[in-house]
Amino acid sequence: MERMVQDHEQRIISLEKSYSDMQQKMQSVETGQLRIEKTLLEEGKEQKQLINKQREEQDQLFRELVTHTLSIKQNNNMQVWKLLGAVVGGGGILYFVIEQLMK
Repeated sequence: MERMVQDHEQRIISLEKSYSDMQQKMQSVETGQLRIEKTLLEEGKEQKQLINKQREEQDQLFRELVTHTLSIKQNNNMQVWKLLGAVVGGGGILYFVIEQLMK
């Protein structure tokens, strides 16, 4: 009977040790998962900041492009009016054409 008690005691000790080892491994897994979660959250935050920065840069470039395009159109319109003013207002060419027609 004493031998059975010792055998049971050994089994209990072995089970307690196995249970303790399992708890340590579970704790290690939980710690690893928490580290992974923290890393993912940090990387997500960094990506969000990068995307926002790129969006702001694209908005700025778009505004500059629109401003530049509008300024080119405005300059082209001004050049047309200057040319028209020079042709009509100069009178020299018009006078020359009329004079040539009268001959």
